[in-house]
Amino acid sequence: MQGNTISGLKGNGVMLSAVQGITIDGGATGAGNTISKNGASGVGFGINASGLCTGSLVDGNLVSGNKSGHYFTKNARGITVIT
Repeated sequence: MQGNTISGLKGNGVMLSAVQGITIDGGATGAGNTISKNGASGVGFGINASGLCTGSLVDGNLVSGNKSGHYFTKNARGITVIT
């Protein structure tokens, strides 16, 4: 998954739950995902990973920001990994 804007959700922006071999990254410079303004109800994460996610990669994304580098567009929480 790359080059998407994931924004304005009441819960998590991206959730990985016991998935293996998933790649969420930009691939190329500036091609990452923008994950912001999620968790409007005060709960939820920009990225939430739980369970066994062997071989999965999250890299090169903007979490709680936007492509112009402004960080006023926060998620309720940033990134969590629960094992």
